[in-house]
Amino acid sequence: MDQLGDALEGSNNPMTIARTISADGSVSADGGPNPVLGLSFITADDMDVAIDLARSCPHLTAGGWIEVAELPAKVYRPKDMR
Repeated sequence: MDQLGDALEGSNNPMTIARTISADGSVSADGGPNPVLGLSFITADDMDVAIDLARSCPHLTAGGWIEVAELPAKVYRPKDMR
C-alpha cells in the first residue's frame, strides 16, 4: 500500500471474527456473503481519485475485492486522533 503515500490515513486493520445480524435478530457466525476482512482510510479529492488509489491495493492482485465509500464530514477520521 506504499503507492498510496500521504493519502493513506489508517490501514491494514484486519478483522478476525465477523457476525451477521439479520432483520429477524438471528446471528450468523459466518460474517454473511461479504464479510469485512480489513479497513483502511484514505484521503482523496473525490470518489474517482479514491477509486484510482484503491486500485493499487495488493489485495486486488490476490483475487480480492475492495469497496470504496465516502465518510460524511462529521464522522470520526483517523487524523482526528492526532
